[in-house]
Amino acid sequence: KGLRIVHAHYMVILRATRLRTSVLSHYSEKCIAAACSISRTLHSRSSPLFVAPRLAITRWTNRTGGRNERLGAQVRYLSSETTAASSTTAPDALAAPIEKPRPVRIAIVGRPNVGKSTLFNRLAGRRVALTNNTPGLTRDRKESLGEINRVSIRIIDTAGLEPQRIAVKDPLLGKMMHQTDTAIEQADVVLFMIDAREGITPPEMEFARTLVRDKAAATAAYSRDNMVEGEVRRNRLPPVLLVANKTEGGFQGSWVGDAYALGMGVPVSISAEHGHGMDDLFEKILSFVPKEVIEAHRKTYEEEEKKHVIQFAIVGRPNVGKSTLVNALLGEDRVIVHDEAGTTRDTVAVEWSFKDTRVRLVDTAGVRQTASFRSEIEKLSIRETLKALDFAHVAAVVIDAMQGFTRQDLNIARMCADEGRGVVLVVNKWDLVAEEWKERARESMTKQAEGSLAQLRGAPLVFISAKERLRTDRIMPHVITVYDRWNTRVSTGELNSWFEQFSKEHPPPSYGGRMLKVRYMTQSSTRPPTFLLYVNNTELVTQHYLRKITRGLREEFSFGGVPIRIYPRDRKSEL
Repeated sequence: KGLRIVHAHYMVILRATRLRTSVLSHYSEKCIAAACSISRTLHSRSSPLFVAPRLAITRWTNRTGGRNERLGAQVRYLSSETTAASSTTAPDALAAPIEKPRPVRIAIVGRPNVGKSTLFNRLAGRRVALTNNTPGLTRDRKESLGEINRVSIRIIDTAGLEPQRIAVKDPLLGKMMHQTDTAIEQADVVLFMIDAREGITPPEMEFARTLVRDKAAATAAYSRDNMVEGEVRRNRLPPVLLVANKTEGGFQGSWVGDAYALGMGVPVSISAEHGHGMDDLFEKILSFVPKEVIEAHRKTYEEEEKKHVIQFAIVGRPNVGKSTLVNALLGEDRVIVHDEAGTTRDTVAVEWSFKDTRVRLVDTAGVRQTASFRSEIEKLSIRETLKALDFAHVAAVVIDAMQGFTRQDLNIARMCADEGRGVVLVVNKWDLVAEEWKERARESMTKQAEGSLAQLRGAPLVFISAKERLRTDRIMPHVITVYDRWNTRVSTGELNSWFEQFSKEHPPPSYGGRMLKVRYMTQSSTRPPTFLLYVNNTELVTQHYLRKITRGLREEFSFGGVPIRIYPRDRKSEL
């Protein structure tokens, strides 16, 4: 009987949603309230009776688009009330661990041409949105998945905010603003972006007053229940984070004082174009996420990582034998091999298995020095190579044994390290080296690799002949070893026990009568291994001391062939 009653009221609600006028009948309003009341009475955590009325309310809210604010507010209130009622019926279910959290939704808003799409591409890890100096390039709401410290995120790029008095006159701007409002309502965190070069403008002051309606909403973390995969349930505005873009070079202008007047707290200074300040931005974003949600994300990430394919890119100068090496590893003539340099123009990806390990092998075009580019085709080829390196986990840098390490070889290896990729050094054409010179050449190249590639010290060095299939079977075990090192996580206790002994052998530096004091050290992320060093004053940390710590970490925890990143933090970073 209860199911029939709910179904009858549900059909009335569906008819009400089809009305195009701004005023709904009194009867429809009462039906919505009655359906929600019946749902609260009959609903249980596993019951399907509650689904239909809630879907109807959601559809009605979306279709009316806020044209009837009084009734819309009532429906949203009833929806949140029924959600609260359902939460009280099954407290044990809510207390259970989160098994499958949904991505954290991050909406980027701001006036036109402040760099929203550039930050969107930076967070997404690839060029998804078009970027140009022309204001108003973005119109639709664009979404993409990304990841911050093993926490899955969904980034939402929006159109530039326009003053209300202008938007109401232009139908297109009105639709764009409606898309932006929808993004804000669906977001878990809102990044309000300003241009530090131009400072705070009057329209931005207006937007800020709209976003920050109460102080608690701008600082409190969103509900844990909102993170379970499914629909979004919210009865307040999401937290807002003020982001000042285009601050490269430590630029400080009049915006600093005006930023605090927006009521959004301490701004985060970044350069979306150059990637400066992104670590501080990541920390601020994750500060709004409950700890149990972060742990659930990271647990899911580790489980999914076991199923992932190792992205293995082969890079190097032209005509060093990259394509020949790909064919040797696959055991077939998969890619074209020719004596002419530059035969490979586009990246070629092949998925295969090595001893039950799934590998995605990517052959790339040869990278020459920038001054040597001769055509637009070659420029496009290099761009594709760099894109393949962005997605790679491990890169094999192929070197010609007859030429040894050239400056460009070292530049390519350093480029891999700067991108945070694990590296295996492969010396090809070893069969062409005379027998009496092989031992001396091996020692010379090993010494040069250790001395010239400090960021990749301890990287495996394999001497092969791809053409003759000589020792090519030794490459993949080294690739898997480097991949495991790239994913290594050291516990905070073990890390600080080592650092206590390390600091006795290498005391922290002092400057101007002030001594550096290290409070503790922790690993914030992997891929590559990244560490945070909490000290009393970051200005006292020298690059020489950081290199000592990096060298000690590499020797103690076997991080050979993997770049290590260490970021000093002071007490203010913890607050």
